[in-house]
Amino acid sequence: MKIFIATILMVATLAARAQTIENYSIKLGLPAPESGARVVAREDATSRRATSFDAPRQERVAGFRVCIFVDNSQSARSAATATQSQVVELFPSIPVYVSYPNPDWKVTAGDCLTRAEATVLLGRLRPVFPKAFIVNDMIPLSAFIKAKPEELPE
Repeated sequence: MKIFIATILMVATLAARAQTIENYSIKLGLPAPESGARVVAREDATSRRATSFDAPRQERVAGFRVCIFVDNSQSARSAATATQSQVVELFPSIPVYVSYPNPDWKVTAGDCLTRAEATVLLGRLRPVFPKAFIVNDMIPLSAFIKAKPEELPE
């Protein structure tokens, strides 16, 4: 029962907040009494979509990447970005990701659907990064779509 009441209160608070933001935008558009100045607020469609409750979620699939760097020292962030730059320079066709799953900085490469694909990628990266290894990861489905939607056959 407590969870139900807490959920109702949270939804009501969020709805009230959305109304106050909308009211604030309307008030901004009214002319100022002293000068008659008016503010025109133009909201980008992506910001409205990002703040809406029904924002589309990016679908992800289970896949594999090659982890080439993991560190949690004080200089790990700069070392991770240096590693990322090195991979981009040596392997420009391979996507590279820097992440910070607390407390480690990680650099992973590739978007592989199968472990076999990841093994081939590992073979390409190992001569430069001998400590590289394969990791499971959730990969955005969009990473596997090469053609733009307008280029797809109907």
